[in-house]
Amino acid sequence: MSCLSLSETSTKMRDTADHLIPLSYPLVDFNVEQDVLILKQRTLLVDGYEVMLCFSKSDYGDYLLEALQIKSMTSPFLPFHLVCKIARTFLGSECLTYYEIPEGNRKIYLWTAKIKDERVLTPDSTTKEGIFEGFRFYILQPGSIDLISKQIMP
Repeated sequence: MSCLSLSETSTKMRDTADHLIPLSYPLVDFNVEQDVLILKQRTLLVDGYEVMLCFSKSDYGDYLLEALQIKSMTSPFLPFHLVCKIARTFLGSECLTYYEIPEGNRKIYLWTAKIKDERVLTPDSTTKEGIFEGFRFYILQPGSIDLISKQIMP
């Protein structure tokens, strides 16, 4: 487990993700990306909760897709204020999309942002607006993601 703060972890994971873009889908086959997936993951303690984070950047030509997966290591779910805090630390607060993935008896919280010319793009998938404690985001509808869901953490 990392001894770094959430902010320090975010900085280091973002730097690592930049270096791994050439080894990330869709630039390489999905199976190749699985070989480097471990380099995109960290486990740390945030506000008393042990969480596993997986942060990835993918180059889709017209835009970069930043994806953050959050999973509790010990409980079936996490408080949503904690999930939002982690997402905002990694991705900021503008035009984020959110999706929950059930995995056994746990939830994986997936946040994404599309970046073009250093600007966050408004999602073009089927979404609805979500608001939590003044934080606005977009909720992806079931079936609106493709290979992102295949990057679920072990």
